[in-house]
Amino acid sequence: MVASPDTAIAARAALTATDLPGFTSEAAPQPTAAQTAQNRAFARCVGSNPDLVDTTIAPGEVERLFVEGNINIVNTVHVFASSAAAQPRFEAYSGAAAPSCLAALFKSQLAAGAAQQHVQIGAVTAADLGGSVNIQVNHSTDVAFRLTATLNTPQEQVNEYVDIVAAMLGSTVVLVEASTTGQPYGATSDGALMNKVLGRLPSD
Repeated sequence: MVASPDTAIAARAALTATDLPGFTSEAAPQPTAAQTAQNRAFARCVGSNPDLVDTTIAPGEVERLFVEGNINIVNTVHVFASSAAAQPRFEAYSGAAAPSCLAALFKSQLAAGAAQQHVQIGAVTAADLGGSVNIQVNHSTDVAFRLTATLNTPQEQVNEYVDIVAAMLGSTVVLVEASTTGQPYGATSDGALMNKVLGRLPSD
């Protein structure tokens, strides 16, 4: 099957192994039924239409996963038909409810495997990273958050982090998500990856 022009644009812009030396590129899994339900709950939380949540990777969308040790980086680039069509996807992350809804989503994701591993989930917070990610591409709009969860096991207490940077440029929405254990990936590194992707997109 021939990829759509929008998918080709997304594929050219998305992160590659060259952008992340030392990381291994892995196939991004299709969302499970449980993940789709969690994402729809997030959509309802932020006031979006849950029926817009994709059950598969959509046309015009490219998702890539990179792994190094306990660092997982997911980059999603979705080229929509127009900026108006892209706006609801970006607003899910830029609206006032986004921080608390992202924290709730993170907690539900952790809870899925916590019981089997005898893990208790403590505080889950969302902090605004603001301008610390230093997005440098003109005409883009961006938001960034750091999710932090404290996990308690019979042996130790550890922190799990997810840095989420969302940006919109023209009709394209880009997400960079960095999941780590022990310490966050870092706002400067988050921003550097986002700048690479945005710099390869047409500024329509």
